[in-house]
Amino acid sequence: MADHALPDPALGRQAGARSAHPGRGRGPAWTNLLIYTSTFFIKEPHSPTIAAWHQDSTYYGLEPKEEITVWIALTEADEDAGCMEALSFRGEPRQLRHASRVVEHSVNRASQMIVEPLDEANPVAMPLAAGWFSMHHGLCPRPQ
Repeated sequence: MADHALPDPALGRQAGARSAHPGRGRGPAWTNLLIYTSTFFIKEPHSPTIAAWHQDSTYYGLEPKEEITVWIALTEADEDAGCMEALSFRGEPRQLRHASRVVEHSVNRASQMIVEPLDEANPVAMPLAAGWFSMHHGLCPRPQ
């Protein structure tokens, strides 16, 4: 059991009103959305649970790979708390090779990770305040 309180239920409603890019997400292009799946990844402080470098598109199995993933921070997700990180493709995004059942203490059931060379030298931190959200392409390499 967590030693911290659950967030205010209104945070989900607030997430739609708070964005790092005010004004985006409005208009006709956003009126026909499909929520394909939803998952809660709960990572308690000091937990050994990790996520290795992966691409969400690996789990979805959709073609073409044009999906986005939305993360909503239910609690503060700053760099000290181990916020999400991402890598740039520095070129055309593509599906990278992954292996299953290779990550001990993986937060995802498939325990997958990218198994081809990956430049992990300059990840970009994506801190979020509670109730804020981020959106990233399913081909974006990231460890969370």
